[in-house]
Amino acid sequence: MEKKQIARRFEDFKVYEISKIVTKEMYLLTKENILNRDYSFSDQTRRAVVSVMSNIAEGYERGHRKNSFIFLIYLKGPMEK
Repeated sequence: MEKKQIARRFEDFKVYEISKIVTKEMYLLTKENILNRDYSFSDQTRRAVVSVMSNIAEGYERGHRKNSFIFLIYLKGPMEK
């Protein structure tokens, strides 16, 4: 049986590492010709990917599992009724 590691900091989460990679790639993509011309789209896309990283970090820093889940729900987006 595999022993689970406890994350000591939010940077230890695999999802945070992936979000850093996606953020970097998105910034590079939105600097290119076609995407760079549409400032509104580029700006919104950049803010969205940074928001993912921020919500992971802020949720973890709350220090309580219930509060962390709230920030993960924010990542998912609006819930359907």
